[in-house]
Amino acid sequence: CGDEWPASREWSFSNLADRIHPDSTWKATLDPLQNDWKMTPWRNIQKAIRSGQFFYIFDQWGNSQAKLLMKDFTVPGPFQNVDMYQWLQDYPANYGPRKWFVMGSGNSGTDPHLDPSGTEAWNTVIQGLKWWIIYPDEEESLEHVVCDPSCSATDLTTRHWYASVGANASHVQHLLQKSGETLYLPAGLVHAVYNFQDSVGVTENYASPRDLWILWEYLKL
Repeated sequence: CGDEWPASREWSFSNLADRIHPDSTWKATLDPLQNDWKMTPWRNIQKAIRSGQFFYIFDQWGNSQAKLLMKDFTVPGPFQNVDMYQWLQDYPANYGPRKWFVMGSGNSGTDPHLDPSGTEAWNTVIQGLKWWIIYPDEEESLEHVVCDPSCSATDLTTRHWYASVGANASHVQHLLQKSGETLYLPAGLVHAVYNFQDSVGVTENYASPRDLWILWEYLKL
């Protein structure tokens, strides 16, 4: 569905570098060796884009510049009006945002993680190529899918993890997601995502009626 959005024409790295105001701030990391997510001025990200340096943005649609970008896409049809959390009058503030702008250079990506609050997710790639590693639903602990820091004093980059632990993980699904494709992720699955190429996309977590028993635990109803 992403091929039909204005974003498919407007969200090239070069266009976004110039389109977004340099004083706006985004939750990002510019260091492949440090998990130092912090609010970063766009001018710093712009510099990384133009010089081909590492960067990774994973930010909610909160600032005014991000809200302008929201006009360039729509929620895919199967996921419209299905979020049970949107109907809660007292949605817990500490459960955090559920919609995200995702942009990163090639060789960037996430650590293995679970999505928050018992949510499912949809993820659309506007530009780029992503590698998903999705662990079986019985894998509830992250300790089996991360490197033990006691075995090496050398800092592990995202690329190193995917080339060793990620590539050799057993009983997992390996999926490649191309530009214009939308991926559905069920609730409760440990997963990691790697950008083979410079990539930009959108994603949303939502509470599905089919996961009511999981949501019940999170909300302590």
